Amino acid sequence: MISGLKKMTPNASWMSKEKTFQIKSLVSEHNCSMVFKFGSIVTYKWLGKQFMSEIIEKPKMSVRKMKAKVSTTFNINVSVGQCRNAKKFALQEIEGSLIEHYGRLWSYGHEILRTTLGLL
Repeated sequence: MISGLKKMTPNASWMSKEKTFQIKSLVSEHNCSMVFKFGSIVTYKWLGKQFMSEIIEKPKMSVRKMKAKVSTTFNINVSVGQCRNAKKFALQEIEGSLIEHYGRLWSYGHEILRTTLGLL
């Protein structure tokens, strides 16, 4: 295992007494295109919050298109099911906030009627 790591890390050397690597030179920029498989760590709620504005603009965006967008934007592989649940979560959040927002109109209207009836 360590011999393989030595070949992979030309900018570090193995310190056998401490069983660690010592960095010889740090290259802060890199151009590797890694794709992370954090599908189990990424939750549908996080995905839904990240794509909330896009789902508001395009509520009929396909789940597969959303999956491709997650892959290109975050370099993360997620399942179609996670994207489906994220879209469902985002739509419920949008609808819930609208219901709450417009639900306040009734109490506002009743308060206006109550206060203005005394003025008439």
